[in-house]
Amino acid sequence: MIGDRKAVDALSYALGDPDSEVRSTAVFALGLMQDFDAVDEIIAVLNDSSFDVRYDAVWALGRIGEPDAEDHLRASLVSLDELRVDDSRREAFRQAVQSALEDLRTEAHAKAPADGRPRRAAGVISENRYASPARPIGIRQSVRPASTESAMRAKTGGSVKVRVLVAADGRAARVYVTRRLGYGLDRRAVETILQYRFVPELQGGLPQASWTDMEVKF
Repeated sequence: MIGDRKAVDALSYALGDPDSEVRSTAVFALGLMQDFDAVDEIIAVLNDSSFDVRYDAVWALGRIGEPDAEDHLRASLVSLDELRVDDSRREAFRQAVQSALEDLRTEAHAKAPADGRPRRAAGVISENRYASPARPIGIRQSVRPASTESAMRAKTGGSVKVRVLVAADGRAARVYVTRRLGYGLDRRAVETILQYRFVPELQGGLPQASWTDMEVKF
C-alpha cells in the first residue's frame, strides 16, 4: 500500500514462497504498485496451484494494464478447470478476468488513441451536465467477491467494511479497510471494490471525486 519501489525485489522473491498466502499478498502488492517489470512473473503464476494466487494475478494484471497479457488472461479461464472450485468462486474468477480485460483495453486506448488526439475523461464526456445538476454516488457495475482458501478452511464469513474514494470517471481511486475480517478477506475486499464501476457524484452538473462507505460480504 505504501508503494515504495525498494520493496519490488523482495516482493518478486516472495512469488516463489511455499506459502500460498505469501504468494497472493506479493502479487496483490505488485498489482497495487502497477509494476510493469513484474508482468511476466505475474503471468507465470496464472498457473499456480492455489486459486487465490491465480485470482490475485488476474486482478494485478488488470491493474498494471499491460495489453500483452490479454491472451494469458483468456487462457486462465480454461486452465481454471485444473482446480476444484465451486460455482461461486468460478463466477467471481470469470468476473475478475472480464474486469481485467476491460482495464487492458482502457489502458491500451489511453496509450495509443486511434486518431492521435488527446481525450477528455470519459466521465465528463458522458454526462449531460445540465440535465442533472446534483446526484449521489451510485453503482453501475458490481463484482461478486471470492472467498479465500484460508477463510473457507476456517469456515469464516462476514463483512469487510471499506472507505472508497470514487473518482470522477466512476472508478475506485482509493480503498481503505475500516473493519477487518482476516484470512485474506481484507485484501480480497479491496480487490473487489477496485473492480467496481460507479456512477460518480454530481455537483453543479459536474462529476466529482468523493468518498463513500461500503461493505463487502463474504
